[in-house]
Amino acid sequence: MAPITLFFIPYAGGSASVSFKWKKLLLPQIKLVPLELAGRGIRSGEPLKESIEEMSEDLLHKISEEIAPGDPYAIYGHSMGTMISFELYYKLVAAGYGKPAHLFVSGGRAPHVPRNSPWLHDLPADQFRTHLQRYGQLSEAIFDNRDYTTILCQC
Repeated sequence: MAPITLFFIPYAGGSASVSFKWKKLLLPQIKLVPLELAGRGIRSGEPLKESIEEMSEDLLHKISEEIAPGDPYAIYGHSMGTMISFELYYKLVAAGYGKPAHLFVSGGRAPHVPRNSPWLHDLPADQFRTHLQRYGQLSEAIFDNRDYTTILCQC
């Protein structure tokens, strides 16, 4: 097997560090390159990008520091990382890098498949609160505090 670079794109709010456990599971010919999104993890001091377009453009620059056009590579994106991966795919091809050997996506849908449910942040405040409470990780005190509730529910 020829060496290949695997770029990892995390989920929204996630850090590239979640991929570190993969290193010991991959073949030695696979070079794992976790891509940290601006505003997260080791890039937390940088301003967040506001769109998938901006995020993919930023990651294109990071990838250009790792491989040259024509080098074999693959992309893995999870959840929001799937949307970034699809956009990044087209940017890499347009920039002359060629198509990836593989594009792995999980926890997201293909861009051409319509969304069949509302975005969570667009739910009415009471439904949004109910959804958050299902996770069981937030203290009820947060929901009783009007300042936090305003931030969480934008009510």
